[in-house]
Amino acid sequence: MLVTLVNPPALVARFNYSTLSHPPIGIAYIASFLRARGHSVRVVDAIGAGMEIFEPVRETPGFLMQGLPFDQVVRAIDPSSRIIGFSCMFTHSWPVVRRLVTLAREKFPNAVLVAGGEHATAMAELCLSEAPLDCCVLGEGEMTVAELADAIEAGRGMCDVSGIIFRSSDTGGIVRTKERKRISPIDSIPWPAWDLVTPHVYRLYEGPSTGPTMPMVASRGCPFKCSFCSSFAMWKKRWEARDPAGIVDEMEEYARRFGTREFQFFDISPFVDRDWAEVLCREIIGRGLDVSWQVPAGVRVDLIGKEMAWLLARSGFGHIEYAF
Repeated sequence: MLVTLVNPPALVARFNYSTLSHPPIGIAYIASFLRARGHSVRVVDAIGAGMEIFEPVRETPGFLMQGLPFDQVVRAIDPSSRIIGFSCMFTHSWPVVRRLVTLAREKFPNAVLVAGGEHATAMAELCLSEAPLDCCVLGEGEMTVAELADAIEAGRGMCDVSGIIFRSSDTGGIVRTKERKRISPIDSIPWPAWDLVTPHVYRLYEGPSTGPTMPMVASRGCPFKCSFCSSFAMWKKRWEARDPAGIVDEMEEYARRFGTREFQFFDISPFVDRDWAEVLCREIIGRGLDVSWQVPAGVRVDLIGKEMAWLLARSGFGHIEYAF
């Protein structure tokens, strides 16, 4: 069965030309997981395919839309797609996603339209009420989307798929299924399917850069529950890290395959486990990797000591931002 995953155009402030768009690593992870389950996957990366395209947004005069125009995005979706999934990470981009979903529904009336991501998780009922979506995926998406695809391919309903909220075809009402447990260990998730995306067109670096850049994830979740952060809605309070050796294996593969010299780790709360972080640094040092790496989300001040700072510097950590 064919699943098409859509990275929608970005909404950026009109005069903020420092805004950086990032390769859709979440979509790339879900694509690789679906493939492992036997499904066919295509990705429509509206930003990557239209990086230099900026258009005014009528509904929001202070903003521009970066990426392919709506009609080109819809035309790029394979009409044989049984499921069309839309990434909706940020609340400010919801008007763009809502319009895209509406156009997709008009062209593909029989497809199952799904949204996932931080905003779709935190505001699922609103998304279903404002757009012709069939379903929102709540939280971590790989297993949920795979089981949703399995159910639709088998002709089953959505009631038995954990971790979603959907519109009932019988009553038209909203149904929330039972909460899904997080995937563990996260090393069981295949590496992202970067062959379906063009990460090299993105300008990733937010500090000093040493060359071609790739996004990665070394851990998921956060044990804290800050009032300003959406992490709890998406990941709850469990932090889990990958095996350091596996992380560096992936870094080495990207260095060999893409010539990558810079790595951006999009972890929500890196270095929660200081011992794990030191092992990761020593693994990079021990392999002699001539790379630079960063964590754009920032690092808690209380998690960096003298020994940790020394290891970070030796392992190529080139830029640090402190979070509180």
